[in-house]
Amino acid sequence: MVYKDPDLQYEWAEVTLEMGNINTTIYKLQYAAENRKKPEYILQLLELELDNERAEFAIDYEKLQGELSGNDLEKAIALKVKWLLLKKDFEPTANLITRLQDSENREIQAKGQFLKGLSLFEQGNYDAAIPELLRVRHLFPYLPEIRQEAEITAFYAYLKAGKKKEAENLLDNIKTELDIDEIAAMEKLLSGE
Repeated sequence: MVYKDPDLQYEWAEVTLEMGNINTTIYKLQYAAENRKKPEYILQLLELELDNERAEFAIDYEKLQGELSGNDLEKAIALKVKWLLLKKDFEPTANLITRLQDSENREIQAKGQFLKGLSLFEQGNYDAAIPELLRVRHLFPYLPEIRQEAEITAFYAYLKAGKKKEAENLLDNIKTELDIDEIAAMEKLLSGE
């Protein structure tokens, strides 16, 4: 039997990811996470599985989340909420989102607030989603990545709610922080194309 070093597998996963080989990358990350149980290995595996909508996410989350604690566990819970929303499984998200919002870590709280708005958006409750999403920009202005994701989602919620003028005003307020392709796509939606 050939011994495979989990740390080397993790490093190789970065190479195979750069090469665009998702299957091999996930296999290497699974091996590294299961055998070394390092939080960064587990979280990277779960993020990649979520980003690629891989069914293994649910299995690996259940198998590996017990190895996490504190902020790392809360980060994994945020990924699980996104997974559940992706699968339109809304029932279990409310308690998980509340747990994130009650975190001592401000970044986790911001993710929880964003996910609360995203959950409402995904359920088609756009009018309720908008203030929850915009609350992120007021409570956590110093976390630009989460704030921007919330603002973009609020833009789409305004459009879905038939509030084109509000969507246009929001876009005008956030344009300076968006890349040119995002702005073009959003302006195209506003113009009805």
